[in-house]
Amino acid sequence: MLNAIIQTNNKYIMYILGSRIIDGQPAIVGQFPWQVAVFFQVGTGTFFCGGSILSNNWILTAAHCALGASQFTLYFGGITLDNFESGREQRVTTTAIVHPGYSSATLNNDIALIRIDNPIQFNDRIQPISMPARGDVTGAGVTVTVSGWGRTSDTIPSISNILNYVSLTTISNAQCAAVYGSQVIISSTICAVGNPHHSTCNGDSGGPLIDVSGGSLRQVGVVSFVSSAGCASGHPSGYVRTESFLDWIAQNTGLNVKAVPWRDAPSLLKGNRIIGGSPAVEAQIPYQVALIAGSADGAWLCGGSLISTEWVLTAAHCVLGLILSVFTIFIYFISIFLAEGGASTYLNYVNVEAISNEDCALVYGDAVVVDSTLCTRGMTNEGVCSGDSGGPLVSYDYDDIEESYNVTATLQGVVSFTAAVGCEAGFPSGFVRVTELLDWIRDNTGL
Repeated sequence: MLNAIIQTNNKYIMYILGSRIIDGQPAIVGQFPWQVAVFFQVGTGTFFCGGSILSNNWILTAAHCALGASQFTLYFGGITLDNFESGREQRVTTTAIVHPGYSSATLNNDIALIRIDNPIQFNDRIQPISMPARGDVTGAGVTVTVSGWGRTSDTIPSISNILNYVSLTTISNAQCAAVYGSQVIISSTICAVGNPHHSTCNGDSGGPLIDVSGGSLRQVGVVSFVSSAGCASGHPSGYVRTESFLDWIAQNTGLNVKAVPWRDAPSLLKGNRIIGGSPAVEAQIPYQVALIAGSADGAWLCGGSLISTEWVLTAAHCVLGLILSVFTIFIYFISIFLAEGGASTYLNYVNVEAISNEDCALVYGDAVVVDSTLCTRGMTNEGVCSGDSGGPLVSYDYDDIEESYNVTATLQGVVSFTAAVGCEAGFPSGFVRVTELLDWIRDNTGL
């Protein structure tokens, strides 16, 4: 029976040598935008680990990377550990939550959270990674990818200066327990092997193990341990199975990524403008309606779509329960004066891409994402935000007719929800799928 050793965070050496994770490849900029470099201070010095971005103020890492640490220095958006790399962001924090069941003897529950007090801003180099859905347990024989700055050889004492990655294949827990024993390999452990001896190594601890099967990216593991016989021994590497800790993550961070409607009554909605968008020009979006709902509880802003001379389509949560209320409707406008509140005074728009309901349900769950739901995602963090509710999601068809364009705009969705963690968190935006409600619209309007 082999001993498992934590992939301990080699003490940081100012001039880091090495090339890559064991038999891996160097990453390129933006390839792993969720990857975090974690330097942490304990009584005996400064050590290094990896981590992954859950949201703009929460990082996931290994418990042995956070236990007893007094300070964390975090780097985002980079592929080197050089201080002069452009585009890299840095945060310093002292707040971490180590799983209470972590055992340094068996390496069980080797998972922790780091909180960032000054939230990071997402861009094409800095993005969160999705967690698996509850019940989405990764089995044996799945191709996964792990990345990190860990040692690239058992003979090299220092971590790598370059972010590296390698593809591995998951094995069953029974196979892994035959190597490390049933006290180390429990249901919340996941193991993987390389060909012939691809692996993680010291300094990769806390980093993400990513499953890319099914066309979506999700973090299924957190780097935890390797064989005491050496990183290149050919023995399995061990990870914490993230699916086993979804409730713990949610309880400590609030990141259950539940869908929430964006009405913030009684005051006008807060926020700036559609995320990552551009100002509209006059008559560019002639069907757009600004809807200000007022009642005894106050007033708030929503969007809407003009579907006839008499009817406006909007979101249910913009009007639900407003029996004794007044609606002020603005048509054919590009700006609006708001006496108070933080909603944009200017009409904005953004291009987004529709994603499958299956991918969206991995974020929000099957109870939220149903057949009549339509979800979109931007190139980075583009999307809708507070005050956009009820507004139109439109597709355009362009026909080149005698060198001039005939444009057909079709209403596909009604803005409904975004992630509770924030409009700029990089999670999908949710809409009501109009094609599923055509009969209801016709029955109630006669259109």
